[in-house]
Amino acid sequence: MSGRMSEKGYKADIKSLNGNEAVAHSVHSVGVDLIPIYPITPQTEIGEFLSAFEKEKVIEMESEHSVMMFALGVSLAGGRTFTATSSQGLLYMSECLPYVSGARAPIVMAVSNRVFALPWSIESDFSDSFYERDSGWLQICCKNAQEVYDYIIKAYRIAESVNLPVMINLEGFYLSHTKERVETNAIEDIKKFVGKYNPKYKLDVTKPYTFAGQGLGENYAKFKHIMSTAMEKSEDIIKTVSKDYSKKFGRTQSDLIEVKKPESKNYIVCYGYISNLIECLISNLKDWGMIRVVSFRPFPQSEIQRALHKTENVVVIDNTYSVGGGGVVFKEIDGLIGTKKSSIIAGVGGETVSLNKLKFFIEKCAKHSPIKEVWYQDV
Repeated sequence: MSGRMSEKGYKADIKSLNGNEAVAHSVHSVGVDLIPIYPITPQTEIGEFLSAFEKEKVIEMESEHSVMMFALGVSLAGGRTFTATSSQGLLYMSECLPYVSGARAPIVMAVSNRVFALPWSIESDFSDSFYERDSGWLQICCKNAQEVYDYIIKAYRIAESVNLPVMINLEGFYLSHTKERVETNAIEDIKKFVGKYNPKYKLDVTKPYTFAGQGLGENYAKFKHIMSTAMEKSEDIIKTVSKDYSKKFGRTQSDLIEVKKPESKNYIVCYGYISNLIECLISNLKDWGMIRVVSFRPFPQSEIQRALHKTENVVVIDNTYSVGGGGVVFKEIDGLIGTKKSSIIAGVGGETVSLNKLKFFIEKCAKHSPIKEVWYQDV
C-alpha cells in the first residue's frame, strides 16, 4: 500500500507486521554484512524472516554463545552485523556481552523478551534483558511494532556514534507476534540515513594491538570510566538521532522518555507494552499523567527528575522483579526524587493486566501513598 510523504519527501509504505517482522524489515533495509543467529521462542521468526530476505547472510550457529562471539568477530573485522535472541538464549550469551561492549563493538541485537527458568514459561517480561543491565549495552524498550522498526534503524547510528552495542527490547508475543500497522521506508532512503559504516576500532594486521588492554589496576578503572563517559554521551546521541529521523521520515519519535499529560499532579511511570494500557487509563483519571521509560540504559535520570520535580505522587509499575531488590525500574528512580513513591508489580511473567484492576491499584496508591510494594495478585 502507498503511504504518505514526509516533509523531506520520503515516501512511507504501510504494512501489516508483527514485531519480529518489523525487526527483519529494518535490518534488511540497513544492509548488514552477516547475521549470526540461533533460534529460540519467541525470537525464532526473526531469523526465518531475515533468511527470506537475504539467505546468504544468515548463519545459524550451534549456540547463542557462538552467535555473539561470531558477531564480535564480524564487527572487529570491519563489518556491520546483527543478531537476535531471547530468555535462556540471552543468558547463555551473557558471558560474551561485556566482551562486546569492552571491545567497543557497535553491534545491534533484538531481544524478543521472555522470562527465564525456573519455573518454566514462554511468557514475557523484561527479566532477560534487565538481567544484563550492567553489561555495558544500551537498552531501548519499545511499546509497539512501529517503534521496533524505527529503533532498529536508529540503533545503528547510535551504536556507531558512541561505539557501544545496542539492545532493542520487544516483549514476546505481545509485540513479537502481534500484527500492527507499520510505516516502512524505501531501502535506499534507510541506507542513506544510516550512512556508511566506518569503524573506529578495527582489526588491522599492519597495526596490531590488544583490545583487552593490560586489564589490571588503574588501566582497568580508566577503561571503565571511558566506557561510562560514552554511555552518558549516548543520551544526547539518542535525542539527536531521533530528531533527525523524525525530520527525514515524518514519524515523531520518543527518545529517552515519553511524557503524556505533562504538568499533571501525579504520574504513573512504566515501560514497554503496558504503557499502551496506561495511556488509556490516564485518559479517564483526573490529575494523572504517564512517563514511559524508553531508554533503560542509559537510564535517563536527569530527564525523569525534571519531569517529576513538582509531582505529588508517583506510582511505578514494574513487570520485572529483582528477587531481594524489588521492582527494577522503581529501584532505579527511588533515590532520584523526594516525591511520595509507590511500587506496583504487575504483568510479571506475562500475566494479563486489566484496566479496571489497575485503576483500583492506582487509586489505592493515591490514597495510602507511599506504598512500598503491592503485587497485582493481591486483589
